[in-house]
Amino acid sequence: MLEVLGIHSNVTGDASLTDGHAWLTMHFTNGRQTSIGLWTTTLFEAKRFVKDPTGVILDESFDVNFGLEEQRNYKPAASRFYKLTEIQSRRAVSIMGSYTGWRFTNTCASWATKVVRELAIEDLDASELSGLTQTPRALGNTLQKLEKKEPTAVSSPKRIASNPIVGSSLAS
Repeated sequence: MLEVLGIHSNVTGDASLTDGHAWLTMHFTNGRQTSIGLWTTTLFEAKRFVKDPTGVILDESFDVNFGLEEQRNYKPAASRFYKLTEIQSRRAVSIMGSYTGWRFTNTCASWATKVVRELAIEDLDASELSGLTQTPRALGNTLQKLEKKEPTAVSSPKRIASNPIVGSSLAS
C-alpha cells in the first residue's frame, strides 16, 4: 500500500525560469519506492502552448511517466513528504495516472502540485509570470520555505487530515 507521497524540485533560488524538473515519489509500506513525473517528448508543437478550450485535442499524449527521475539520477534540491491515509492511498494512483499532457500551462510543477492538492494535502505555490505558468524553481522555493517551518522526511512525513476532494481535475 502507498504510505508516503513526496514532492520534489531539483532547482531553487535564482535558477532560470526554464530550468529544472518537479516530480513525485511514492513510498510503499513494503519499503519499495518509485518516482513519477510529467514529461514532454517535444516542446514545439502547437498543442504544447494552448489546449483547445473545448478540451478536445485528438493527438494529446499521455505524458506521465514512472521511474524516469530515478533512471536519470535526479536529485532534489527541495522536497516535502506527506503521510497518506488509507483513503488517500487508494485514490492516489488513479489521480496520478489521469490522462494528461504536458503544456506550457500544465508543466511538471503544476501537475505535481495538482496531485498534492487533489489528495487534499496542501496547496503549494509554484506560480510564475503572474500565474501564467508554474515552474520547478517556484515550487522549490516554496518547498524550502515550508521545510524551514515544518521539516519533513520519508521517515517523518507531514500527517494530514483525511478530507479527499471528490473528482479529479488533473486533465484540465
